[in-house]
Amino acid sequence: MTGMEPTEQHLRGSNHKEAAARYAIGHRDTAPHLLLSLSSLTRKAVTSGVIQQTHLGSTKCTVCDITLTGTRQIEDHLAGDAHKKKCQCQSFGLPAKPIQPQALPIQFQAMSIQPQAMPIQPQAMPFQAHATPIQNQALPIQPQAMSIQHQAMPIQHQAMSIQHQAMSIQHQAMPIQHQAMSIQPIPSGIPHPGGATALPLAGGDDVEVEQLAQQAIDAGHVRQTDDVMSPYICITCHKNFNGKQTLYQHLKSNTHRKKVNSTTTAMDPGRSLVQMTSHDPYSVRSSPRGVVHVFNYKFDGQGKKWEREGAEHDSTNLRGIFTLMGYEVKVHENLSNEDTREMMKSIRNGKRLKDVDALIFFFLSHGKDPYTFYTNDKIEMNLFNIRYMFTDRRCPAMSSKPKIFFMNYCRGEGQELERREVDTSSHDTPNDMVTVHAAAEGIMAYRTSARGTHFVEYLCQVLRSYSRSHELREIYNMVRDEMSARNSTRPMWEDYGFKKFYFNPV
Repeated sequence: MTGMEPTEQHLRGSNHKEAAARYAIGHRDTAPHLLLSLSSLTRKAVTSGVIQQTHLGSTKCTVCDITLTGTRQIEDHLAGDAHKKKCQCQSFGLPAKPIQPQALPIQFQAMSIQPQAMPIQPQAMPFQAHATPIQNQALPIQPQAMSIQHQAMPIQHQAMSIQHQAMSIQHQAMPIQHQAMSIQPIPSGIPHPGGATALPLAGGDDVEVEQLAQQAIDAGHVRQTDDVMSPYICITCHKNFNGKQTLYQHLKSNTHRKKVNSTTTAMDPGRSLVQMTSHDPYSVRSSPRGVVHVFNYKFDGQGKKWEREGAEHDSTNLRGIFTLMGYEVKVHENLSNEDTREMMKSIRNGKRLKDVDALIFFFLSHGKDPYTFYTNDKIEMNLFNIRYMFTDRRCPAMSSKPKIFFMNYCRGEGQELERREVDTSSHDTPNDMVTVHAAAEGIMAYRTSARGTHFVEYLCQVLRSYSRSHELREIYNMVRDEMSARNSTRPMWEDYGFKKFYFNPV
């Protein structure tokens, strides 16, 4: 962030507030003053241990044993009847579920039990599978429990919790007195201040969760993001997750496994991208991730009309952000038309492209019309011809790999598109290629001497925040919205069979 206004906007934003809340919950013991930023209901739950943050980074309610996302969901859950009811049950040591779905009060009156009834020893055993119906033929039952084999069972002053299928009770039943006793013990799990024990997480242990998550990341099925609310995204299923535990449950689900199987080992490093389905993103895992070539024509010393003051900031900004993301960056400044063509041929025919998964170009200059710009010697260069240099037939090293062109130059002032002579022999059309223009056709592109071009400035800002979690089309939309909000030009998208592309920073 640069400047006070972007900083203030960030601090007022929901992402920052949610991140601050998660930090406060995770550091309640070391920084209790941060809890003041939470609502009183949430603050009370955090200090009492009802709301906790696991070491995996997720926020959970230890009473209900569920994972919660965001402050609003936490507050709604704490205020809900289901949570309150479980808190009340645990404070009295009662099970969370009702003992009898349709129970009538049981009284000290005679009742009979079918011969199929299971005998119960002095220490109560759980009733399993089939409940015991109580019929009209009565046997007297004393206040003190008696052992009845096949026709009766002892009833003590301590009440029993009968699970699975409810008992059918006719006539009048006996009120449950003294202490409610659960036949089946509550499984051991996570202790909380109420003294009761919550059920363990419905997932694997920490080691298993970590291993499965890392395996999915290494295989390319899962990508880590910088979004504090959704730090993980399943590329295969296109779903976001707020922690490793929820990610683990998803990876173990049949839905995810079927999706992986249906894409035939999607994202397998040994599989050609030609075999991938149209829904699969490009695999960008090489080191470096790709090569970025910046052609910046500044027209130094060629008069005020031609000199592009501030253009040096674009070279600096692009080199910085793409190097940070793990890309190899080459900056070519003030090349003539002939030198530009020779450099493009050298790039296309070089051995470097075989070792990388992406090829990215930036052309920053003055423009004549929507698809024509000038090199540093004021000679025209056509974008169509540049793109056709990198078709699959002419550049086999980049076949089926993403080729991205960012074009920043004035695209005329409303003139019509000129007819271009382009060699399209042998049906050698571009594929896996996208061009992002700084402005729509017939629109001028803006630049300032202090910060460089608007397009490059806003693109670098969005990449810095979202390159890890969002694919290129989403990033383009963000840049478009940002430029529109700043009263700048709006970029334009143009592609040839281009699929989803994640920059996948290192």
